[in-house]
Amino acid sequence: MSHTFKLVYMAVTALILGFNVRIPGRAKIEELYQDIYENGLQVPISAYQMDADAEVIAGHLRTQCVLRLYEEDRARYEELFPNGMPVNIIEGVTYEQAQELKVDHGNENPLLDPMEAQLCADLLFDNHKTEMQVAVKLAGLLDRLKPMKANRKKELTRLQEDLKLYNETGKFEQAADKQKEIDEFLLKYHKGRIQNMKAVWRCPHIVKATLWYKSTGEHDWPENLGLSTDRETYLPIGLAIDDVKRLSTEFDKDLELVVDGKKIYNKRIPGPNFNARWETIIKRSQDNEGKEPTVRQKAFAKTELEEDEKLWTSQLAKSLAQHHRRDPECVDLNTLKSYDQIAYFAEILAERAPDEWAEAIQLAQGLEKELAANAAEVHAQDAGTTAPPPKPKTDVPATETAATVVNRPNRASKAKAKKAAKAKAAADAKKAAAVK
Repeated sequence: MSHTFKLVYMAVTALILGFNVRIPGRAKIEELYQDIYENGLQVPISAYQMDADAEVIAGHLRTQCVLRLYEEDRARYEELFPNGMPVNIIEGVTYEQAQELKVDHGNENPLLDPMEAQLCADLLFDNHKTEMQVAVKLAGLLDRLKPMKANRKKELTRLQEDLKLYNETGKFEQAADKQKEIDEFLLKYHKGRIQNMKAVWRCPHIVKATLWYKSTGEHDWPENLGLSTDRETYLPIGLAIDDVKRLSTEFDKDLELVVDGKKIYNKRIPGPNFNARWETIIKRSQDNEGKEPTVRQKAFAKTELEEDEKLWTSQLAKSLAQHHRRDPECVDLNTLKSYDQIAYFAEILAERAPDEWAEAIQLAQGLEKELAANAAEVHAQDAGTTAPPPKPKTDVPATETAATVVNRPNRASKAKAKKAAKAKAAADAKKAAAVK
């Protein structure tokens, strides 16, 4: 979506705030107001022109501060903005496309709250975007809320690097296929969250008002969102996503009901199916008020991780256990990174070169047997006994080729031979001396 800006100067009263995906309480509004009062507006807001008015796309809080200045200190407003406040008018896009720009807040002051992500999804679904389009558009925001798993992040990075290479070399058909593969990857990874957001979007406004109250502690929505509930309305703050999905299903039934040949139920006026389920949720919430909340235990305590660490075979798993129990004497992030790189290469080898990987497994099994034999021999020397021969592996499937043991110098055997030769030489010398 390509767009341009044209700088104009407008009276603040000619600006319409419109829908804002940012939660107002997350910003330091008083500090922003004082800064504008003293220094003016350093960065123009962005807006979409609509006849004589313009709807704010980016800069809702700055616009609110300037409007407050206009109402409380008209003289200072005229001093700072004699020709009106600076506004970047967005050109080259439709109104719906301009609305989608609200989702892009960049890295300087990004969206960071799940409720903000929900409002972004609402805006996109309102513009008839598919689940895949929403997943792609919100990928960065969702990753900030919950970072992508490391192995999947590497997979996505590989796809993005392939896409970049195709574009740089002019292979645009392959680039289009790779972009589609990336989009499908993002949808698959975020599908559960996207479907949850869609369920919230499909529900009546009372559900969103409840989630807003749960997130912000505010009973009323900002005026520019056009939604509110009076303070006497009970909102079940313990509303869970499973409840939302059931409510969405019941509301779908309401939308199909016809009275006098007309469909009369909508998001503002839900029907009997939704209301029946909603009343059940309210009763459950009211019954649970005053009860001690159930504390969810951590998945693994430190002592559990210490015990689990003893069970792992690889140094990578042991290091991860140490890392997650946060023991500063044990955790070496550089070592952890090096093990991660080894595991990463092993994943690539297993996926891209299965025959070579099978040979590597056989070699590793042979080396493992050799290490076990050496350790047993050293232990036997320390104990003054003869080491028993290692037991052959009997659980290898018939179709599996037996591991080839690589013939390498046996360090323990060589040391033992040298020691015996030295002892024999000393004994011979002593015997010769006795004869003389």
